[in-house]
Amino acid sequence: LKPYMVPTQTPTPALPPQPLPLPQPHLTVSTSASNDASIRSDQVEAALRSKPQRGRKRENLSFLERLELTRTRNREHAKSTRIRKKARYQELVTFEAKNN
Repeated sequence: LKPYMVPTQTPTPALPPQPLPLPQPHLTVSTSASNDASIRSDQVEAALRSKPQRGRKRENLSFLERLELTRTRNREHAKSTRIRKKARYQELVTFEAKNN
Protein backbone atom coordinates (compact mmCIF):
# COMPACT_ATOMS: atom_id res chain seq x y z
CA LEU A 1 0.00 0.00 0.00
CA LYS A 2 1.17 3.46 -0.82
CA PRO A 3 0.73 6.14 1.79
CA TYR A 4 -1.97 8.73 0.99
CA MET A 5 -0.39 11.76 -0.60
CA VAL A 6 -2.05 15.15 -0.17
CA PRO A 7 -1.78 17.02 -3.42
CA THR A 8 0.02 20.27 -2.95
CA GLN A 9 -2.07 23.26 -3.70
CA THR A 10 -0.57 25.56 -6.20
CA PRO A 11 -1.57 29.16 -5.61
CA THR A 12 -3.82 30.46 -8.32
CA PRO A 13 -2.41 33.50 -10.01
CA ALA A 14 -4.18 36.73 -9.11
CA LEU A 15 -6.41 37.94 -11.87
CA PRO A 16 -5.75 41.44 -13.11
CA PRO A 17 -8.38 43.88 -11.88
CA GLN A 18 -11.24 44.29 -14.31
CA PRO A 19 -12.21 47.83 -15.24
CA LEU A 20 -15.57 48.91 -13.88
CA PRO A 21 -18.27 49.37 -16.48
CA LEU A 22 -18.80 52.97 -17.42
CA PRO A 23 -22.11 54.43 -16.29
CA GLN A 24 -24.66 54.75 -19.04
CA PRO A 25 -25.78 58.30 -19.76
CA HIS A 26 -29.28 59.06 -18.58
CA LEU A 27 -31.89 60.01 -21.08
CA THR A 28 -32.52 63.68 -20.63
CA VAL A 29 -35.88 65.04 -21.60
CA SER A 30 -36.90 68.63 -21.31
CA THR A 31 -39.25 69.18 -18.38
CA SER A 32 -41.48 71.42 -20.39
CA ALA A 33 -43.70 69.51 -22.79
CA SER A 34 -44.11 72.60 -24.95
CA ASN A 35 -40.36 72.68 -25.75
CA ASP A 36 -40.37 69.18 -27.26
CA ALA A 37 -42.48 68.79 -30.38
CA SER A 38 -42.53 64.98 -30.06
CA ILE A 39 -44.51 65.10 -26.79
CA ARG A 40 -48.22 65.57 -27.34
CA SER A 41 -49.27 67.28 -24.13
CA ASP A 42 -52.98 66.66 -24.80
CA GLN A 43 -52.33 62.89 -24.88
CA VAL A 44 -50.31 63.06 -21.65
CA GLU A 45 -53.04 65.11 -19.95
CA ALA A 46 -55.68 62.62 -21.08
CA ALA A 47 -53.58 59.76 -19.70
CA LEU A 48 -53.24 61.60 -16.38
CA ARG A 49 -57.01 61.86 -16.09
CA SER A 50 -57.67 58.26 -17.13
CA LYS A 51 -57.80 55.12 -15.02
CA PRO A 52 -54.45 53.38 -14.28
CA GLN A 53 -53.58 50.66 -16.80
CA ARG A 54 -52.47 47.95 -14.30
CA GLY A 55 -49.20 46.94 -15.91
CA ARG A 56 -50.17 47.53 -19.51
CA LYS A 57 -48.21 50.06 -21.49
CA ARG A 58 -50.15 52.86 -23.03
CA GLU A 59 -49.54 52.07 -26.65
CA ASN A 60 -51.04 55.33 -27.84
CA LEU A 61 -48.16 57.21 -26.15
CA SER A 62 -44.58 57.35 -27.33
CA PHE A 63 -41.65 56.55 -25.04
CA LEU A 64 -41.06 60.25 -24.31
CA GLU A 65 -44.76 60.81 -23.60
CA ARG A 66 -44.83 57.88 -21.15
CA LEU A 67 -41.71 59.28 -19.51
CA GLU A 68 -43.37 62.70 -19.19
CA LEU A 69 -46.49 61.02 -17.77
CA THR A 70 -44.42 59.17 -15.17
CA ARG A 71 -42.56 62.31 -14.17
CA THR A 72 -45.76 64.31 -13.89
CA ARG A 73 -47.38 61.66 -11.69
CA ASN A 74 -44.26 61.47 -9.55
CA ARG A 75 -44.20 65.26 -9.20
CA GLU A 76 -47.86 65.29 -8.08
CA HIS A 77 -47.31 62.44 -5.64
CA ALA A 78 -44.25 64.13 -4.12
CA LYS A 79 -46.23 67.35 -3.71
CA SER A 80 -49.12 65.61 -1.94
CA THR A 81 -46.64 63.74 0.28
CA ARG A 82 -44.98 67.00 1.32
CA ILE A 83 -48.38 68.52 2.12
CA ARG A 84 -49.34 65.46 4.21
CA LYS A 85 -46.01 65.62 6.04
CA LYS A 86 -46.50 69.30 6.89
CA ALA A 87 -50.05 68.62 8.10
CA ARG A 88 -48.88 65.73 10.30
CA TYR A 89 -46.05 67.83 11.73
CA GLN A 90 -48.46 70.66 12.51
CA GLU A 91 -50.83 68.18 14.15
CA LEU A 92 -48.00 66.90 16.37
CA VAL A 93 -46.90 70.43 17.29
CA THR A 94 -50.48 71.36 18.22
CA PHE A 95 -50.87 68.17 20.25
CA GLU A 96 -47.58 68.81 22.06
CA ALA A 97 -48.52 72.42 22.86
CA LYS A 98 -51.93 71.36 24.14
CA ASN A 99 -50.54 68.64 26.42
CA ASN A 100 -47.66 70.63 27.96
